[in-house]
Amino acid sequence: MDLVLIDINDPESIYFECACLYQILYKPMMVTAYIAVQTFPWAFLSFAITQLDILIYNLENMKELIKERRAEKNCSEDEAFQEIFTGCVLHHRAIISFLDTVEAAFRSQFALTLLFNGCIICCTGVQLFSIQSLTKDFVDVLWVLAYLQIFIMIQFGDCYFGNTVYRKSTEVATVAFGCPWLTLSTESKRNLIVFIARAQKPLLITAYNLVPITLLTFTRVMNWTYKAFAVMNEMKK
Repeated sequence: MDLVLIDINDPESIYFECACLYQILYKPMMVTAYIAVQTFPWAFLSFAITQLDILIYNLENMKELIKERRAEKNCSEDEAFQEIFTGCVLHHRAIISFLDTVEAAFRSQFALTLLFNGCIICCTGVQLFSIQSLTKDFVDVLWVLAYLQIFIMIQFGDCYFGNTVYRKSTEVATVAFGCPWLTLSTESKRNLIVFIARAQKPLLITAYNLVPITLLTFTRVMNWTYKAFAVMNEMKK
């Protein structure tokens, strides 16, 4: 504010009112924009998780779906299975394509979140232990703890949704193996084997194909953050 060439401290000036309005509005707007940007990948990953749940449900209830399809179209069990199974395969491919798009769009955000949140958590911990009196500066302690908790929850949120996608995707192959394949034709069995082989490769969200976004990564990041905090806190002493 020292670089501003106008006097904003004069209560009778219009610039004073503009500065007050700016101070009132910019923080809520910044917080709203930050929340929107941060929750974008969570929303997309939640959508992918829901689609994986639908796919798993269809594979688990394949027998009932085959019965319904046979009653509707008066076809054989193998034909009903092939029609339903083709839809499941297309659904799985659509989920893979969607997650590839999400990873391409947000891999920079995931990488920066892992890097900067670790640094912020570490520095905030050092600041917390730099407070002289916890009773006299109780309000400052609460603000620092709230600030620390926000960034930990942001880090945990990314890793939680990424880990849920990974966990749900690993269930697809197991559920597909439980389909009623014993009485199917050789071609249907072959197609099912190919699908199971592809589904055994888990869907993993990564930061630039370097770091997987999972709860294991969250644990490792917090471990390294604590080590850096211990070193910085010891150097400060």
